[in-house]
Amino acid sequence: MTVETKRFQGARREWNSIASFFPCYSSEQSWEWGDYLKSFGWSVDRVLFISGGCVCGAASVAMRTKYGQFFCYTPRGPLAEYDDFEAVSGILENLKALYPKAVFIKINPDVKYEEKLFELISAAGFSKEESPDLFTETLEIPLELSEIELWNRIRPRVRSYMRKSQEILKIRTCGRDEFIPSFSEIYSGMSRLKKLCRISSDYFEKMSEALEPSGILKMRAAYHGDRMLAGIILLISNKTVLYKWGAASREEPEFRASYLLHWDTILWAKRNGYKYYDLGGVDLKENPGVTQFKKGFGGIEKQLIGEFDFSNRRVIHRIYSRLRDDLYRIRRFIN
Repeated sequence: MTVETKRFQGARREWNSIASFFPCYSSEQSWEWGDYLKSFGWSVDRVLFISGGCVCGAASVAMRTKYGQFFCYTPRGPLAEYDDFEAVSGILENLKALYPKAVFIKINPDVKYEEKLFELISAAGFSKEESPDLFTETLEIPLELSEIELWNRIRPRVRSYMRKSQEILKIRTCGRDEFIPSFSEIYSGMSRLKKLCRISSDYFEKMSEALEPSGILKMRAAYHGDRMLAGIILLISNKTVLYKWGAASREEPEFRASYLLHWDTILWAKRNGYKYYDLGGVDLKENPGVTQFKKGFGGIEKQLIGEFDFSNRRVIHRIYSRLRDDLYRIRRFIN
């Protein structure tokens, strides 16, 4: 099977139509996500993979030169029919050939782990990333279940929390101007308290500016009166709603606002026709508190194939990987 590469020259709507055709499509492969990355200094290359005159794959590739070195990353990509191993193999070979000077080409397809697929990616020269801050397990809630079935999957203790908070909290979908200032303030306070990596309000502002107008991003919050107690940022990908970011204020534990916020969002996603609510990465060893919180909703564990790197400049890549892992361990030690 011969796979050829064609750089995409069309417009936003056409790219999104092609990309969303693939079952493994994520909004991080959308045109809008590329625009968001550009606001932080990345450039974006959009590529189609052609076989027999038909598109068999696509990739929005983020590129950056830093400290004189060139890096490439396909967030939640490349897109392909991952049960067609011959096509996937051709796509990976073409992807490597496109960026021969890159320190690494990072891929992170949003597909389930399969041993044969893992072996195929490894045989193409891509090495599995084992950094401790990369999650390869996620929790999905199937929304084809009835509301009663969804409720019964939740742990009894969590249901008790939500019954109490329903009487005093209001949940709603918010616009950018209402949501971002309060959410950024809460996230900053939570980061200081829990010694997390701090993220500026500019990060969330640019994300919402790039993604909210097209409907890819939604923002929802729990309020006590006019005070936001908890907020979440969601990414929409075909029939899946992904919980991407969340923050809760110091007052939140008194009201258990985060539990009610997620439950209301599960119902919101179901009523809007989505098939899955993805609670995001879980890891009992590295992040036990968040993992136990997410497991309280009765989601189904999903093992992802994970993140892989390919490099023609292995010495520089090893130095980069070692420094990154050392910085992670130092941060964990300080915290």
